[in-house]
Amino acid sequence: MKKLLLLLFMSMFLITLVNATDITNIGITKQYSSIELYQTCDNCTYVNLSSVRYPNLSIGYFNSAMTKISNDFNYSFNKTNNIGNYQYTVCGDKNGVFKCEVIGFEVTLNGKKQADGIVVVIFSIIFIAIFFFGIIAFFKALELVTQFKLDLIDTTVLVGTYLGMWFFYYINYEYLGNALMNSILEMTIMVGAFTHVILPIVAFLVSFIMTNLQAKKKSRITY
Repeated sequence: MKKLLLLLFMSMFLITLVNATDITNIGITKQYSSIELYQTCDNCTYVNLSSVRYPNLSIGYFNSAMTKISNDFNYSFNKTNNIGNYQYTVCGDKNGVFKCEVIGFEVTLNGKKQADGIVVVIFSIIFIAIFFFGIIAFFKALELVTQFKLDLIDTTVLVGTYLGMWFFYYINYEYLGNALMNSILEMTIMVGAFTHVILPIVAFLVSFIMTNLQAKKKSRITY
């Protein structure tokens, strides 16, 4: 009896898993891009897109007819501003009976599956290390700027740190797809354009000119 009950329980569990996977995820699309919502029905005369539930749990009601191509019904959907999981409801006359089905899809930053958590953690640690190195290099450069002693090596370090941020931005956007890290990197790049590129280059040119003027002045006095 116990074995029978266990068998029934396992059967119900497997059926639940099958039913859960029946409401499949049609895939992943890139943020702000268009995705083809579809449903396949070999005996439907019509299928309508009823509604879409967004990642913030708000619901958009469409009640729009989907385009029929053979047994497939498509609808071009472009309201993918939010990152996360979407669910859309389609309704049609399957087997002559009005039925609805819920199908899901995911929107990510780059249209790819997000990287594992450990990869994001390692990436974040390296990013934080370079970020603080860039801050230290910046404050060191400020001291040299006040003394008109910012040389080419110091300028190269600052610009190199900035280029490193661009590299991290590219890696995150193309491979990790972490939205929070992407926002942080974009802000860092915007600020760094001034602190680690424009300011150091201008300061280096000023330091170079001032150093030459002082050297000429000393040579005249010596002469």
